[in-house]
Amino acid sequence: MAGDALVLPPGTKMNAQSLILVLGVLGEIFQGGLFFGWSALSIMITDQGNFEEGCSDPGEAIDDPGTEICKSQESKLALLWTLGAFSLNSGPILGGFALDYLGPRFVSIAGVCLNMLGLILFGTSSTSGSNAFIAAAIILGLGNITFHLAQFHISSLFPTKRGLITSVFVAGFTGSGTMMWFLQLIYEAAGSTKAAYTWVLIGYSFILALWIPLLWWMMPNDSFKVGEVYLLRDDWRFEKRLRGDLGRTYRRTTALQDYVANARLHEETIQNGHAMENEAGNRSGQGRLHGGLRDIPHSDSLSPAVLGIVPDSSDPIWNELEEAKDNSGTGERDRRDEG
Repeated sequence: MAGDALVLPPGTKMNAQSLILVLGVLGEIFQGGLFFGWSALSIMITDQGNFEEGCSDPGEAIDDPGTEICKSQESKLALLWTLGAFSLNSGPILGGFALDYLGPRFVSIAGVCLNMLGLILFGTSSTSGSNAFIAAAIILGLGNITFHLAQFHISSLFPTKRGLITSVFVAGFTGSGTMMWFLQLIYEAAGSTKAAYTWVLIGYSFILALWIPLLWWMMPNDSFKVGEVYLLRDDWRFEKRLRGDLGRTYRRTTALQDYVANARLHEETIQNGHAMENEAGNRSGQGRLHGGLRDIPHSDSLSPAVLGIVPDSSDPIWNELEEAKDNSGTGERDRRDEG
């Protein structure tokens, strides 16, 4: 069935591989690599006066937000970046282990939860109050890579385009940092206040929460494998099926397939008739043929012309069909002569 249009079995609505692909790509764009937008996030952090303690004149340290950062601030922001990048790059060790034992559904949802927690911690942290910036950086980096790794198995649903699909996931992952830039624009449009900073990050975490029910509904417990298809059933549940089994079970028959099936049936009928002839022994040729084929439809019902097919006359099945017609005609003539 490679290359053929997928024939849906009864009780299914559609082939859902495009749906799961769209969910994965959008997830990569919205949250797969948020930590790559660190430059925009760090501007919002310093704009709130965080890490000014080591600056000689805290009031002037960030006179032009994001451009005048003292060395003390820069070193502390660099530490946060290093910790977040380390967790993002070392996270695949834990993420791969979790994928093998827990499956992509749990891992994807865990990635979303970590991303939400990281954003909330960034939004509520302050060096003058509750300082959880280090934990926020580590958790956000770990959440990014955890979600990212759990999407790669979707490419197995597209065996001839796995390279392209994987590249799209990676592009969404690295391009996700632009989301932080959009959040910075919203933050500045809202007045660059502490409340704006807090609610921009927390509000975006609520947007990411939309993926939790979607992943629970759409993502399978086990990773996709090459040769599988993903179907949406009439009861709005998803299931994986082997493409090969689907083709053998639900393949639509063609006129030629109908003819071959009927020809095989007729061949079996002829063989049964011969067996009955041997048992009958002394019966006439007409009687034997009539007795052997009395339950079989008239040969015209098996005619290829009815199916719009003219098979090759060299086909042995075709020759047996013709021979059966000739024998049937001979039997009719013998019966008229006896009468």
